[in-house]
Amino acid sequence: MDRKKTRFLVGAIVFVIVMGLMGVGFLVRYLEHRNDYMDQLNAIQEGDALWAHGANTLEELVGRSDLIVQGRVIDYWAEDEGGLVFTAETVKVQKVMKGDVAVGDHITVYFTGGNLDGWVNRPLEDCPIMDMRGPYMLFLVALEGLPEGNYAIFSGNLGYGKIKDDRVDYLRTDELTDRLKELTLEELSQEIRKFLNEKSDVPLK
Repeated sequence: MDRKKTRFLVGAIVFVIVMGLMGVGFLVRYLEHRNDYMDQLNAIQEGDALWAHGANTLEELVGRSDLIVQGRVIDYWAEDEGGLVFTAETVKVQKVMKGDVAVGDHITVYFTGGNLDGWVNRPLEDCPIMDMRGPYMLFLVALEGLPEGNYAIFSGNLGYGKIKDDRVDYLRTDELTDRLKELTLEELSQEIRKFLNEKSDVPLK
C-alpha cells in the first residue's frame, strides 16, 4: 500500500474515531439534558395530578391552592420537557389574595401544549393557554422540583378565568363556576378573605 493510500486510510480511521467520540459526548449531554427535563416533567405531572382532585366548593378551591392572584401575561415561550412540549407563561402579578408574592412580581405558569420549532403539541382542549389580553384570576399550585415561582393551574379550567366587566369568565360550566360567574371581583375577594380567616376590611396586597 503506497503512502497516499495509507494517509487516506489513517485519516479515515481518525475521522471515524473523532466522530464516534463526538457522538458519545453528544449522547451523554443529551441524556443529562433529558434527565433534567424528565425531573421537570414529573413535577409538572404531579401538578397535573392535582387537577384530578378538583374542588366542589370555593372553600376547597381556596384551601387547596398555593397561590391566588390576579395578573396579566407579559411573555411566553415553549419548552421541550421529557419529549413533550409545554408552554411557560410569565405573569405579572397585579393583586394578591393568597400566597407569598407581591404586586409587581413575575411568576411562571405552565400549560400542556405549545409550538416549538414547528413541533406542535396540542394544549388540553378544556384548558387552553392564556392570551396576553388578560387580566386573569388564577388559582395556582406550586410545582415541586422546579425553582420557586413556577406554578400550574389548579383543577384545570376551574383554576383560572379571564376578568371581564368586573367578573371572572370561567370556561367550565358547572354548579360552582355558575355561582362564581355571578360574583363581582369584590364579592369574590370577600369570599376568599372569609375562607382565609381575614377580615373583609383588610386590603389585598
